[in-house]
Amino acid sequence: MNGKMVRRVQMWSMVVILGVWMTGCSGAVNDQEVNSRTTENSAQQSQDKQGEANGTNNKNQEAQKEEEAVALDTTTLNNDSGKTMIKLLTTSKETARHDSYAIVSSKGTVIIADPNLVPNTNGLIKADIVTISHTHPDHSDPQFLVPYLKQEIEGSRVSRYKEETFTVNDVKVTGIPASHSSEFNPANPTDMIYLFEVDGLRIAHFGDMAQTELTEEQLKALGKIDVSISVFSDAGGFGFGKDKTVRALEQLKPAIAMPGHYEPETVDYILEKLKIEDRTESDTLFVSREDIDSQSGWRYMLLK
Repeated sequence: MNGKMVRRVQMWSMVVILGVWMTGCSGAVNDQEVNSRTTENSAQQSQDKQGEANGTNNKNQEAQKEEEAVALDTTTLNNDSGKTMIKLLTTSKETARHDSYAIVSSKGTVIIADPNLVPNTNGLIKADIVTISHTHPDHSDPQFLVPYLKQEIEGSRVSRYKEETFTVNDVKVTGIPASHSSEFNPANPTDMIYLFEVDGLRIAHFGDMAQTELTEEQLKALGKIDVSISVFSDAGGFGFGKDKTVRALEQLKPAIAMPGHYEPETVDYILEKLKIEDRTESDTLFVSREDIDSQSGWRYMLLK
């Protein structure tokens, strides 16, 4: 074989080898692409399945939350009178537990002061404001309060024996430190008076205030009270005294005096001392600024 022939054979051999090598590379690349696409598809399918699972879990969680949501009673304290409504709010008939009140503005803002044995026949009564004057259990209903303290009731505000001022809707609330016993120590209050300014009225819930008399600072913070809710009890073991109540009411001179804890004989004594002859019993009080302004003399009202 001459030299030219040898060179041609070598050249064709190189062409064949190069072709085979390129085909192999192309096949390897194609295999890698297939494998890559297969991996991507598997990952996407996995993500899709995970997304579907998460979506299902979220729906289940939302459904569970709806099932666990507190059933609210928004009808028991409905007020369409055009006036402020005040009701006793306890299932107890004991005069010693006569301390839980609901106050509802003419626009429907609900205040519950010192909740105790609150009825729940139609669910948890919806309150916009809940106040607690002190730590004693007959002024603090755990079953009622738990959802409020957990902030599960949207838009509601709870004040627990705290000196503060805040506004919810059309109601302004002020906590005024006081004492559950004769002497008041401003550095260590044991009771909180709550003043509610609603519909042009000043309504004060005194909790278990048992001071010998109100201080000048307290009287200034309270201003002219239209409706007072305070102890009419002579149970000395709890710090109460009928003459203490007489003195506090003499200082306040409210248009309407309503009892928290009370004994009938103590009520008689206090009203006689204050010469209050207008005595009324009812299940609900509807009152307006005009009613107060047109009233002559003091008035005692017992809600049952």
